[in-house]
Amino acid sequence: MYDIMVHMQEQHRLYTEVLADHLRRHRHMALVCGPRQFGKTTTCRSISDTYLKRR
Repeated sequence: MYDIMVHMQEQHRLYTEVLADHLRRHRHMALVCGPRQFGKTTTCRSISDTYLKRR
């Protein structure tokens, strides 16, 4: 068997910019919803380090 590693590039997502701008201006909770496998979790994780301090 062959192990194939595929490196996926992060897609440019409009909602990443919209969510980041919202959090930057308002600094309060935002609801992220949409269809399955649309990138909600990926989008939130990509900007979470900016807004959450991990211990």
